[in-house]
Amino acid sequence: MKLKKDNVRKDILEASKQEFFINGYKEANMRSIAERAHITPGNIYRYYASKEDLFDAVVGKINKTISSVTRLETMIPQSALLTSKNMIDFFISFALDSIIKYKYETIILLSRSKGSKYEKSVETFVEFTAQSIDKTREKSNIELSEILARSVVRTEIDILEKYIDDEDKMKNLSLEFLNTVFASFNQSR
Repeated sequence: MKLKKDNVRKDILEASKQEFFINGYKEANMRSIAERAHITPGNIYRYYASKEDLFDAVVGKINKTISSVTRLETMIPQSALLTSKNMIDFFISFALDSIIKYKYETIILLSRSKGSKYEKSVETFVEFTAQSIDKTREKSNIELSEILARSVVRTEIDILEKYIDDEDKMKNLSLEFLNTVFASFNQSR
């Protein structure tokens, strides 16, 4: 019986991920999720209390991962970040590995979470990216760093969406893009 319940839970999560990816949080509905999972809408509520609870199950893990990266970065002294290309490489690699591993969840979190408690996640990620960019620039200018960060985050989301079925291309383009962006800041030093 436990195995059957685990399979139903997995089916609900997969159906939810598909529904949130296609329609976003705000437009997703439990009936569509149930149809995708081949169960009744009432059966979903045996496993998840609400659409918000389901959304949390889908994006909660990648949100925690992104949050842990931003917390780790803030604990490292600025001088270490500025002097260590390895540190920048670590953050790029760690973030990309996590983002690509949870590519659907990342896209849902950063571009399809309107109406949920996560709808400000993209802004939080942009703020973190802006601070990281600002630390790598010779002359601090947070306004310009925020504009650049918004472009970086939007471009990364675009790469994820465009190459969702080609992880190698996704990772290679993302690495090349991020290394180019950060290298251009380091060259001005």
